[in-house]
Amino acid sequence: WVVGAKPSRGKSVLMCQFAVQAILQGKVVIIFSLEMTTHEVVSRLICCMARVDYGVLTTPKSASKSDLEKIKRACETLANSKLYIDSSANQTMASIEAECQRIMDLNDGQIGFVAIDYLQIIKSPTKSSKSREEEVAHSSGSCKQLAKHLNCPVMTATQLNEQNQTRESRAIEQDADSLLFICDDGIKIGKMRNGKRDTVMRLILNGARQRFE
Repeated sequence: WVVGAKPSRGKSVLMCQFAVQAILQGKVVIIFSLEMTTHEVVSRLICCMARVDYGVLTTPKSASKSDLEKIKRACETLANSKLYIDSSANQTMASIEAECQRIMDLNDGQIGFVAIDYLQIIKSPTKSSKSREEEVAHSSGSCKQLAKHLNCPVMTATQLNEQNQTRESRAIEQDADSLLFICDDGIKIGKMRNGKRDTVMRLILNGARQRFE
């Protein structure tokens, strides 16, 4: 699954929201955050799960008793979940695949959801003569093969150019089973293998609560 949007339009938020649903269903969830720290990812998950404003976490003295109770329940849920967050720098597809395999072995071969935030930040394993387009295409194809190997959804994100096309490689659109575009009027299903496409879900980003509503 690929989420496409221009910068600061909610790509990471949408992936975290998908992750929250998988966590609530008791699934093994892995989040590779190549842009944010583990602390930032956890904060977003708490806001989304508890439906509280992000500012409540950064300035807890302003929190109401109700908000604190919601945050406490969300923290307990995350603490008891099968959530793994890897915010290591300079991740390559090889390191991502190896970590997924390690976690898969720890959980009797079961993984429910993987998020990789995001595609263009994945490093090339070595210096090579490949163009940037070829490197991104390789990462995209590797995400597809990873989903097949793990037998679970692998969701990543890509930035869009001025023509609202995936940046740096058209292979991203070709590889994706599902392609979601974050637009002004909602989330457009640009591609859905074996499903309906070109429809718009009327979901708008609520930045304060780190979720689409």
